[in-house]
This record gives sequence, structure tokens and C-alpha cells, in this order.
Amino acid sequence: MVTGISTSCFYPLETEKALALLVEAGAKNGEVFLNSFSELEEPYLRALDRAARAGGLGILSVHPFTSGWEGSLFFSGYPRRMEDGIDLYRRFFWGAALLGADKVIFHGAPLGMEIPMEEYARRYARLDQAARELGVRLCHENVCRTVSRSAAFFRELLCFCPDAWCTLDVKQAVRAGEDPFALAAAMGDRLAHVHISDNAPGRSCLPPGKGRMDLAGLVAQLASQGYRGGLIVELYRGDFAAVEELIDSCRWLEGLPGTKNSL
Repeated sequence: MVTGISTSCFYPLETEKALALLVEAGAKNGEVFLNSFSELEEPYLRALDRAARAGGLGILSVHPFTSGWEGSLFFSGYPRRMEDGIDLYRRFFWGAALLGADKVIFHGAPLGMEIPMEEYARRYARLDQAARELGVRLCHENVCRTVSRSAAFFRELLCFCPDAWCTLDVKQAVRAGEDPFALAAAMGDRLAHVHISDNAPGRSCLPPGKGRMDLAGLVAQLASQGYRGGLIVELYRGDFAAVEELIDSCRWLEGLPGTKNSL
């Protein structure tokens, strides 16, 4: 496992400026959160790629800013919107591949949007196929405001779509009242990406090493499941004061068995 930092930690700072902060701080791995349609244009993405490569920053994953639209795009009863949604997400898949990332993060349908899992998985698989055609993986994340908030969801999804890839988000599990260990177990060997954070009573999102969660135990479980991907520090802007705290979090994680020194 290697550590990294998401540009989303600095939102609403523009993506290229957030990436520059990571490069300047010496981060070696990161996730890029694309925040507007103009950031899907080729000149912008190529400039971002040049900046990352020049700074020695590897991009592991891309997160679309359209996550909140995914229910309407992919799980409504309007077929043409699904087709348009796939065309839109091909731009994210292409952009991820250009940046050297092999993962795109997916939130799915919001709570309250009832759809049989067999149909949900069928639609997810169609979008995932579009991702695979461009050499990337669509990784379904657990999110507290979506139907994917629980371990039960991932067990069912993987029954209908065993080739699906998953993203574990620790803070989203905590906010949903779910056990991150149980979510990781449900994702099993289909876990491809981790958004990691710490927490404490009354604080659902803290820098790793600054809370009370048994992150050492979680990392040990991930290793026992055969997970070899990234541990991406993803916090909200109010949860840390300076980029140095994020770097310190990576160093703290790298002190745990099963992780590599990537700084």
C-alpha cells in the first residue's frame, strides 16, 4: 500500500493550484478531483499532467464533480439520459487515462431512489464497460447520502456484478453509522481504492493519527484481504490547517505495517 493525498482537501481552491501544493509539499501520490467541465478539456488535462509528472506526483485516481448527478444520469426511468451520462463519463475516463490514473470514483444513486439491485448492477456494469474500454476502473464508493452507504449494499452488488470494483471511504462510513471494517470485508478482493481519515467522538473526519480510530487495525485487515492499492488522505477543508498536516498524516500511515514510504 502507498499513501497519497486528494486535491479535494483544498476545495474550493482550483484543481491545478491544489495539485501544485501537493507537489511543493513533496507528495508522491495523489487523487485529482475534477471540478468543472472546462477541466475535462484536453489542454487543461495535459497541463495538469505535465505539472504532476514534473513534480514526481503520480495520479492514482480521478473523482468527478458530477457525483451528485449520478442518480439522475444513470438510475432514472429516462433512457436517453443514461446514454448521455455514459458519453459524459467517457470524458472522465479519458481524462483519468491521460493523467495516468486507472480509477474513477463513483457514488451512485441517492437514498430514496429505489431500484432493484439486478437493474442497478446492470446499469453500473454498462458504465463500467465504458471505463474498461479506456483502460480505467469504475470504483463504487460507500457514501452516507447514497444507497451505497452499507456493507449490505456491496455484498448485494457483488452478487449481481462480481466484476465491480469498490472504494472504501472511512469518513463516509462513520457518518453513515457503519463499521469501516465491515465495509472493507464486504468489498473483499474487489476493493481497489481507499479514502482514509481518522475520527473521534463528535468529529467524523480528522487527519490520520489525530483521532481515536484503530487505523492500524484497519490497514492490517486490508493487507490480510490482499489490498495493495492507495491510502488516499481525503479530508474536508475545515479538518486541517495546512498541507503539512496532510504530509504528516502520510508519514504516520507509512509507519504502519503493510505501507510503503512514498514521500
